[in-house]
Amino acid sequence: MCVGALSGFEYVAILAGECKAASRTIGQSVLLSAPVICLMFILGTSSVLTFIGGQPINVIGPIPQTMRAALGSTGLASAAAPFTIALLIARAIAASSLLLTGLTRLPMTAGWDHLVPQWFSRIHPRWRTPVNSIVFMTALVIAIIILSMLGVKEQEASQLLTNASVVHYAIAYMALFALPIFGVRRLRGALPMWLKAVAGAGLFASAVSLFIAVYPIVDVVSRTGYAVKITAVVVVSNIVGLAVYWGGKRRAAAQVR
Repeated sequence: MCVGALSGFEYVAILAGECKAASRTIGQSVLLSAPVICLMFILGTSSVLTFIGGQPINVIGPIPQTMRAALGSTGLASAAAPFTIALLIARAIAASSLLLTGLTRLPMTAGWDHLVPQWFSRIHPRWRTPVNSIVFMTALVIAIIILSMLGVKEQEASQLLTNASVVHYAIAYMALFALPIFGVRRLRGALPMWLKAVAGAGLFASAVSLFIAVYPIVDVVSRTGYAVKITAVVVVSNIVGLAVYWGGKRRAAAQVR
């Protein structure tokens, strides 16, 4: 859960070119937001567990479920629940906008480095946005959402998408946190011990998130099928990523010659 809670800081780096002092601004944003995010998740999860108890938790809408359990279905709850749902919808729209902005810029920058076809780097003449990358990523997201819903219920589909995302984050963060500990000697020697200790804690947390993702926390049609889906998504996506990377390296080397 900690990987999912604290993920997203890298999106600030994607927009670093629009900051006056990117290194300082990004560092300040992490220092200010990390404690707030941790507190929000700790208090929010504690509230859900307090009011829901041993009952099944709706992973799609745990906050409205908790409010209904805490306030009841009449009086204040009848007004608070719709307001809360409206806030959640607004938050989902804002988060989707942020995620799509970041995701569509990654193929664009990979195209600049000749790791993917230059088609992804084409900029709209008026809006100056990576229009081809936006179209590609939007189609890919829609396809993944549709595939996740085939033959399963809505909570399983939601959990499958969430866990698949967390697994990919965990793999990337494990590589990132491993650098201060297992990186080249020159890098390790220049870093303070407190940073290595923090990296070790992050590496452990990411590894835990990676391995528990195959265990569903909701009722699923088949536990084995669920684990196979998660594993297949991770393996196939990484194979495709490696193929794209190696193809891009070959194209870049051919252009140098």
